[in-house]
Amino acid sequence: MQNSPAVSIIIPVYNGAPYIAAAVRSALEQTWRDFELIVGDDGSTDDTPRIVQSFGDRVRYLRRPNGGSGAARNTGLAVARGRWIALLDGDDIWLPDKDGLETLAALR
Repeated sequence: MQNSPAVSIIIPVYNGAPYIAAAVRSALEQTWRDFELIVGDDGSTDDTPRIVQSFGDRVRYLRRPNGGSGAARNTGLAVARGRWIALLDGDDIWLPDKDGLETLAALR
């Protein structure tokens, strides 16, 4: 896994347009930088795709047919390259120095 990020952050979302930008931004603004960010969209029918894609290549956006948040998480897990996984719900936010990310990465 050379050149792989230490941590894969996975955000499952379904019709999360009111919240997803804040969730993505909170992940991207982490003080620890050795991560990839994956959003697994569970078939949203609102503006979620447009909002997530507006972050460009900083976010890996995966869309799947609606199947539940577990299926959306698993979609992200299937492509994750990090040694460690961090889960962030699409309607949640992290403080910039999320506990645990640096600790996990140090175990690398």
